[in-house]
Amino acid sequence: MEIKTLIANMLIKNYQIEPRLIEQRPSGWSGLAFLVEDIREKYFLKVYDKKSRQLLLGLMQLAF
Repeated sequence: MEIKTLIANMLIKNYQIEPRLIEQRPSGWSGLAFLVEDIREKYFLKVYDKKSRQLLLGLMQLAF
């Protein structure tokens, strides 16, 4: 399933936000960034990869 579809389903189900636009934006190394618009508001959404987070936590444990 495409990430935009997953985001739309999550926003509708959990936050009652019905996105009319989900547009990927430039992001940093730690996740993906999206502009989300519904009929009332604009939102900036960051999506992080759990695997990357687990790797980062593992590296931090090794460093200390």
